[in-house]
Amino acid sequence: MPRPASEYSMPLCGAASQPSLKSQLRELYKRIHPDRFHGFPPARDANERSFKMLQEYLTAAKQGDQGTAALPYNFVFYLHQSQDQTSQQKGAAADVATQQGGVVPDGLHKVSLTLPPPARKDYAQPDQLPAATQASIGKLLSACGLQSDVEGALSNEQASKRLRLFVPAAAEMGRQRAAAELGPKSQLSMVRTALRLGRQVTVGLSTSLKHKSAAVQADILTRLAGALDRTPDVDMAWVHLMVGEEGYGPDKLGRLWLHADASQALWSQYLKQADLAECARRQRLVSRVKDLEATVAQRAGVNMLYTSEQLQLQPKYIHFLERIADAAATVGPISDRTMRQVPLQVLSERSAEAQAAGQSNAEQLYVTISVAADLKQVYSALQNKGPAALAALQKHNADKQRLEDFRHTVEKRLRIRRLARDETLQDAQFISCCKRMLYNCTSLSQIMEGLSFRISHTNLVSPEGSHIDIAWDFEI
Repeated sequence: MPRPASEYSMPLCGAASQPSLKSQLRELYKRIHPDRFHGFPPARDANERSFKMLQEYLTAAKQGDQGTAALPYNFVFYLHQSQDQTSQQKGAAADVATQQGGVVPDGLHKVSLTLPPPARKDYAQPDQLPAATQASIGKLLSACGLQSDVEGALSNEQASKRLRLFVPAAAEMGRQRAAAELGPKSQLSMVRTALRLGRQVTVGLSTSLKHKSAAVQADILTRLAGALDRTPDVDMAWVHLMVGEEGYGPDKLGRLWLHADASQALWSQYLKQADLAECARRQRLVSRVKDLEATVAQRAGVNMLYTSEQLQLQPKYIHFLERIADAAATVGPISDRTMRQVPLQVLSERSAEAQAAGQSNAEQLYVTISVAADLKQVYSALQNKGPAALAALQKHNADKQRLEDFRHTVEKRLRIRRLARDETLQDAQFISCCKRMLYNCTSLSQIMEGLSFRISHTNLVSPEGSHIDIAWDFEI
């Protein structure tokens, strides 16, 4: 058996009323000592292995030079049900106790816990364990029914706000979640492929369902595959199926919606009665409109042309596209070649009138025109409004490039695998966070290297383990 953890007497700061880390580790050693488990050799051997691993963990923490490629530590301890434990301590231990790996005899409980590698040493406080390591050891002590509130330890709320404590634990949690998602993700990919190749069906999910776990998405598509197997006589080739949480039927784009909560049998029954011909007609109409939009943009000499979803498939918009395409083919594109960078948005007559009356004065990155306009009016609008729209567009692109430069610089300096941004985050918040990350580059790179992050509003790990969210106003 390795030497007791009490020999690792690294001092910690804190109130004198709190027990020291040394005293708590000594108590842990007493509880798991092999002499107390002669009647259950597997527990004795597991305790000996895990306590030896704990010494290695503390040694690595003391040295403080643990690399980012270090593996996590998987601890398994067996403990006697102690009569002097408080109910709170027993509850904490029971939360982590598992029955995996065999039957645990009466009077014992099993604690299984994975901790991230020790954090690198804070050379501003060389005689103390890193704060993240203190938090990890506190988690282990709590799982074993001991007091985790030792000298120098932070509360869970404090720890979750500080990157130096949050990121190491979050990285391990993300790794575990990503590993758990591997099976469902593979199943999801296989079912999508089978539907596309076997039945020539394209399947999409609503935005809310896309945020669900891979296991939930895989279950939905597996049930959908079963429903299609019940309808072998229905030609579903090239049908675009969508699963959501609102209702049934084809939308304006020709996609056929199913309700996610319905049964496989109900899906099958609905697909047998669905008007697939109407879906195909709408899809052809959408394709025709997109081709006309591209033709008008090319012939008129603008970047692109588009309209609202409400107007897109209406006859008056299609007639507008046909008129402008024919006229531009005769007259040619607008003479100002800089307009090739400007998008053109087509509005309904009411919306165009409201804008002309001054009810919409926001700076625009495009030129607007009424669906009732002719080519002469289109070119006149481009000549009058195009320069302002072009200037706004160029400023927007420059600001966007500035944000991208910040992102790329942070990735490079901190050696982060990928840095993303929450869509709800303001530009000023994103820039502020990037600047602070660069300012604290030396300390942050030690815990962030090789990981993927998203700047958001709070610190948390993504459900699928693909990235770690950090608050834009984070604390070190």
